Amino acid sequence: MCLQRMWRRNRMRRSRFMHAHLAVLACMLLLPAVALAQTGAIAGSVTDETGGVLPGVTVEATSPALIEGVRTTVTDGAGLYTITALRPGTYTVTFTLPGFNTFVREGIELSGDFTANVDGTLGVGSIEETVTVSGASPVIDVQNVVSQENLSREEIDTLPTSKTYFGLAALTPGMTQLISGGGHDVGGNSGDVWGYVQFHGSSEADGIVMWDGMSINNNIGLGGGSSKQYFLNQAAVEEMVISTSDMNAEYPFGGVATNAIPKEGANTFSYYVNVSGTNGGLQQNNVDANLEPRLAQPGFATQGTRKEKIGVDKIWDYGFGLGGPLVRDRVWFYTAHRWWGAQNEQYRSFANVAEGYASNPGATGYGALYRADLTQPSVLDIWNRDNSIRFTIQASERNKFTVSQSFQDNCACTYWTQWGLSDPAAAINYTYGPINLTQASWTMPANNRLLFEAGVSILKNNTAPEFPDIVRQDSHALASTGMTMSEFMAAPLSTALQHVDVGHHSYSPFFNWRSYASAIPGREDCGPCLGGTGHDMPTEVFRASMSYVTGSHNFKVGVNGRWATEQHEQSRLASNAWPIRLLFFGLNPATGVPADLGGGLVGYVSQYATPKASLQESLDLGFYAQDQWTIDRLTLNLGVRYDRITGTVPAQVAPEGRWTARNADGSPLGTGRIDNVPNYQDITPRLGVSYDLRGDGRTAIKASLGKYVVPVGSAIAEAINPLENVRSFTNRLWFDFDRNLIPNCDLDNFSDQTGFLGGSTFGGECGPILHPQFGTPTNTLNFDPDVLTGWGKRQYQWQTSVSIQHELTDNWSVEAGWYRTQYGNFLVGDDLNVTPDDFVEFSIAAPPGSEALGLTPGERIGGLYTKTAEALARPENFLVQSADAHGDMFQRYNGFDANFNGRFDNGLTVGGGLSTGSRTFGECFVVDSPMRARPGFCEQSEPWGPLTQFKVNGSVPLPYDTQVSFVFQSLGGQPWISQYRAGGAVSDQVMINGQPGAIPSGTETILLSPSGRGVNSLNTNSLNKVPYGTQFYFQASELYEPRLNQLDLRFAKIFTAGNARIRGWVDLFNVFNANSVTSIGSSFNPLNYPEVTAVMGGRMLKVGAQFDF
Repeated sequence: MCLQRMWRRNRMRRSRFMHAHLAVLACMLLLPAVALAQTGAIAGSVTDETGGVLPGVTVEATSPALIEGVRTTVTDGAGLYTITALRPGTYTVTFTLPGFNTFVREGIELSGDFTANVDGTLGVGSIEETVTVSGASPVIDVQNVVSQENLSREEIDTLPTSKTYFGLAALTPGMTQLISGGGHDVGGNSGDVWGYVQFHGSSEADGIVMWDGMSINNNIGLGGGSSKQYFLNQAAVEEMVISTSDMNAEYPFGGVATNAIPKEGANTFSYYVNVSGTNGGLQQNNVDANLEPRLAQPGFATQGTRKEKIGVDKIWDYGFGLGGPLVRDRVWFYTAHRWWGAQNEQYRSFANVAEGYASNPGATGYGALYRADLTQPSVLDIWNRDNSIRFTIQASERNKFTVSQSFQDNCACTYWTQWGLSDPAAAINYTYGPINLTQASWTMPANNRLLFEAGVSILKNNTAPEFPDIVRQDSHALASTGMTMSEFMAAPLSTALQHVDVGHHSYSPFFNWRSYASAIPGREDCGPCLGGTGHDMPTEVFRASMSYVTGSHNFKVGVNGRWATEQHEQSRLASNAWPIRLLFFGLNPATGVPADLGGGLVGYVSQYATPKASLQESLDLGFYAQDQWTIDRLTLNLGVRYDRITGTVPAQVAPEGRWTARNADGSPLGTGRIDNVPNYQDITPRLGVSYDLRGDGRTAIKASLGKYVVPVGSAIAEAINPLENVRSFTNRLWFDFDRNLIPNCDLDNFSDQTGFLGGSTFGGECGPILHPQFGTPTNTLNFDPDVLTGWGKRQYQWQTSVSIQHELTDNWSVEAGWYRTQYGNFLVGDDLNVTPDDFVEFSIAAPPGSEALGLTPGERIGGLYTKTAEALARPENFLVQSADAHGDMFQRYNGFDANFNGRFDNGLTVGGGLSTGSRTFGECFVVDSPMRARPGFCEQSEPWGPLTQFKVNGSVPLPYDTQVSFVFQSLGGQPWISQYRAGGAVSDQVMINGQPGAIPSGTETILLSPSGRGVNSLNTNSLNKVPYGTQFYFQASELYEPRLNQLDLRFAKIFTAGNARIRGWVDLFNVFNANSVTSIGSSFNPLNYPEVTAVMGGRMLKVGAQFDF
């Protein structure tokens, strides 16, 4: 409640902030960078028949896509013109000048951010005499330097691909999809779930996702492209514009910029229905005898045999749209509704059929058991629902408004099972809703040269996690207690534990207390453990702009604002609840019950200081100015941008709970307002050059250089917020002497109660808590003030490119280019309580089974380092500093792309390309651990092969109104990255300073690789301690899985009747039934390394139909 009141107060402040700034913006009429209009343009020159330039020619662009019907300009003194802010559609361009014939160019297809080059030639004569030319639309943009992929509604609907965020990656050469849990989209089986896309070595945090040119990202993570809970309703989308590099000054970030251009309606009514789906019966098994032994195996008691095929349960996508005029030429509307999702069985998660379990309600027992039924794999359930409406209003001859509203709710249900969570009842249903997107925009061409634009977007993001149905349906168990819910939650622990089903997630008194530590080290049944984590992420964006277009110049200035809040709430339990879980060191493999190690069962009691909540905010503000200056055949794209971001921790008080953080007087812990965390200011230049080689608009040579800031969001404020850094978890040893699975001890007493672990109390079963700072702020991470505020302190990337584009013939083009991305302003964490002298060198024998990595079992692996016992005894005290204070740290990408695109007159289309490159990461200095000084280690590069992609797609018209379309992609295989806990086995033969010894910390996690270059202590410079900057860190590998090759086909039949069209189809995804590995377990297991944790979906049949009118 404290945070809710705080959030409302802060929202009021934000509203006042918005109103004040909007008033200023109305005067300034400037455009932002986070909210981008992203509309096309038509430009060119007008000459007479002798080649002389013609100033003063009236140029009109008309299209049914324009509610105003026509946009007009006049050529300048050089005979040049430009008409901007045009929606995607088919245009007719008319050139008129007294004393000359009227010249008309028809059929100009305009998309996204594309500038179509349309020249006019006027002959002497009467203006009533009209010369009409119909020809192929321009395919080369000779003015812009941005690299982008424009996907029309027709193209997306024609090709066999899912209409999800990841499905679009299959159509974009060079783009890599990274899906939560390591999946790969095959026919939509991944659903629209958390994940991101990469391009040209960009990080997951880079980029931006937009709806109608305005950001829909929130502050989960760093606030960039991967930070989103709003998903795209494709039934409402006219076109997708995917910009991949060399963006102009309107963009703050590099990486992939994805913009959905919405449908607007028209002067005629239109209908759109698109349905498709499949189920498990239409998918074929693709796990063969070679792959089966490598699949991740359950490390616990099981029954039954794993199903031969684990794959899709069902996939569905139903969309409906309706648009038309409310008032002809004045008010248009378009409403769209979509329901889509995917359910997939998981390789590593199975129903629990142990006695006393929720899925076995007729049994009795205490339920701290796990027995997997391999015939019942868990199902990851991803679903989305969106209902949207948009109005386009031509209020006057020059003033146009749009207003839109979207109501959406989504669920990533049974989440974490795809990450290896064994017990589906321990999973979380991440329900996102309500997610409401409200947008409004205004456009006014004041005259033929001056254009004003403004817009505002308000996105409500709320996450309300729930526990799975199998748990929430345990309502019968409460009645069996004879208590009300309040009485049950206030009851002694022993009473609660006697009622197993009630004691599970259903009424939230515990955190999955049935979980346990399994027999295989490193694998534990409870992945999330902190069930009930919630987020509230409202985001407000506004924009305004002024453009002055003369023909030779297209000048624009702008400003933007983005205010985003990040509110966390973990484990919403009543203050008197028992937030614990019980773990056992092992299970009897035959029975699935905890193993008796003699004298009783031994395990842990985990206690949680919950509920826990925090609140942080960020404000992005950006100004830019840019000019597109055409000088004969040369076009200069000149831009400069100013960005400022400020992070804030508002004053707040922690919620009350049984063991939550408190002050010395017993009151709940609080914090005052913390400002300038961070306060960054940057100026970033953008320079692009495009040269029309022959002056005919068919060949362009382009080069660009641009600097982009990296998203920050509220990540730094979150890292500094004391309430976010409360130690909310601790273990304590538990000796279940009477074997009743109930911890007989006083959990409010944190000291030893057994009498033989240092305590004075005897007769209890619990040792002392293992983390003395439990329930208190433990932020050992401090920031050097110099990296938090100032000019040029923010992380950034430089993008450089040189390319050539050429139109081979009408509607056919090729392009090739070299691209480079380089990051700077890295951060590192330096533990001030240790120095390189506090580390000791050790070596181990390569473990058995490491021959899979190219090593010889038993060979010595040296040059490893671990902290001394004295250093381990000191508390951590990390200071986040600039990497430049220590040496040179870099990440670079160099690559080459070659793409092609074309369309024959008979309707055959084909497009695709090759993308290849390599990333290099360097950190050639020592921070704390001497590991970085290890020869050959400080600089690592990925080989070019795994980053090489080839993608091609197209459609082929056949007789009898039939059609075949296809999508093929060839992607690099997954890298083998093996983590090994050195010192945990006798066979490691640990040597310290050349003598047999033991690692002071017990074990040290290292990486194994064939050449040894990847051997590394994971905590060498504690990058994992830095919340901002870790996105650049990676370990290169020399071994990779075979390439992923996927061919998808669609066979369609089209029926037409008047203006109506019905298209039915059958899709065949993964035609060759490939079984490429899409995720590999990182932990080294000599029995089946590299262990496979995810495989691409098998061959699958999918049916669908579409109706257009």
